[in-house]
Amino acid sequence: MDSVHLLLLNTLEDLANDDLKRFQWFLKQDMVHGFPPIPRSRLEKADRLDTVDVMVTTYDRDGAVKITLEILKRISQNYLAEQLENEIFQKHRSDPEAEAAIEDNPGKLDDKQDIEIEVLQLLKRCQPEDALRIIKKVKRDLNLDEVRKYGVTSKPRGLCLILNNVEFKDIKHIDDRNGSNIDAGISTTMKALARLFSWLGFCVVMCKDKKKKEMEEVLNIFSKLNQFPELQQCGVMEWAGERRKFIDLDGRIQHGDVFICCVLSHGVDRGIYGTDGQVLPTNDLLLPFTPSNCPDLKEKPKLFFIQACRIDPEQNNMRQEEAQQLRQLEIENKKAIAEMKARNKSLQPDSVGPRISSKEVQEASREPLYSIDNDADFLMAMATVDKRKAYRDPEKGSLFIQSLCLQLTQGCPRGDDILGILTRVNNEVSNNKEKTPQMPEVKSRLRSLLVIPLPV
Repeated sequence: MDSVHLLLLNTLEDLANDDLKRFQWFLKQDMVHGFPPIPRSRLEKADRLDTVDVMVTTYDRDGAVKITLEILKRISQNYLAEQLENEIFQKHRSDPEAEAAIEDNPGKLDDKQDIEIEVLQLLKRCQPEDALRIIKKVKRDLNLDEVRKYGVTSKPRGLCLILNNVEFKDIKHIDDRNGSNIDAGISTTMKALARLFSWLGFCVVMCKDKKKKEMEEVLNIFSKLNQFPELQQCGVMEWAGERRKFIDLDGRIQHGDVFICCVLSHGVDRGIYGTDGQVLPTNDLLLPFTPSNCPDLKEKPKLFFIQACRIDPEQNNMRQEEAQQLRQLEIENKKAIAEMKARNKSLQPDSVGPRISSKEVQEASREPLYSIDNDADFLMAMATVDKRKAYRDPEKGSLFIQSLCLQLTQGCPRGDDILGILTRVNNEVSNNKEKTPQMPEVKSRLRSLLVIPLPV
């Protein structure tokens, strides 16, 4: 057994059995560019040694190392990937044939190889215990480190809360949201939030037809999760995957590595409608889940998917008339604007804002320091941009949620990160077959890549 076989075998020995199954699953998929999938029959009963032999036979030694590193990163085994990289580097450092090849072909080296040669020469002059520190420093200084990924290993992955407002009784100007149940879970395909996130390993719960005040209470209860009776009083239902329907919550739930909240309702530019016609400001959805209010989710990704319009009814009625007026004003004022710009070239603003006294500065310095953590690690994906409508088919569900479910179903098994998936949602919805004018919007405060792996 050569040294590469041994290094790969040692790496796989450090994987738990579940992680080894995930590793072998990726080998059988056509998901890594340049590496054809290994037939399932060759890995069906393969142990760790068999897996290494199959990889080396299929991809050769260098290819086996490359695909091992790639899959380790996809299954969030970054420490093992870095350890293997360092061991391979040490092997090349002591390999006379590799060094001779470099000296014989200096003109064929690219920039990356030049860097590797310089680092190799540096490491030869240092003590072994300093090698890892130097490697990390070089990677950091040259910005060679990959973006960190959120750890997503908990079982279940976390909670997926669906707020599904369908019936708006006694509200004259607001219709019921027919088709919303299709988005939430009653569907024969994976294009339903409950089935999708259950498949991705989440505990899926739903609250239906809540007034504004009740929505606030539900969000606050889910930020704490310390009183089971409170959850029952809110009418929380749990998705039973095997039965393919929502049932009464019958046990305690807890947060995991990711929190997801899907809001399906009518909306306006300032927020989301409760079933009583009162508006819950959009930012109030996030507030209960900041680290100061929900320590369990500190430094963990919190995703909010919102299917709702973002335009007031009055604004919608006036929109065409205003557009016509603006076009006319644009034509009439073009000349006046040009003249104004010419005059303003020689003008300077006199307003510099109020002066701040030294006393005010001292008082401000005694205020509590702003914590970035309270605003970080949130992502909000909305069905449409501000001042626009979001469309829903009573028989098929909404454009945004249906596209979101489809793209997550395709992207998560490939190891795609959430922002890449949502970019494809933006593209699909904005180019929908019905030619309906709708452009989703994503606001991200995530600080790491988020990849949601399939449960094993």
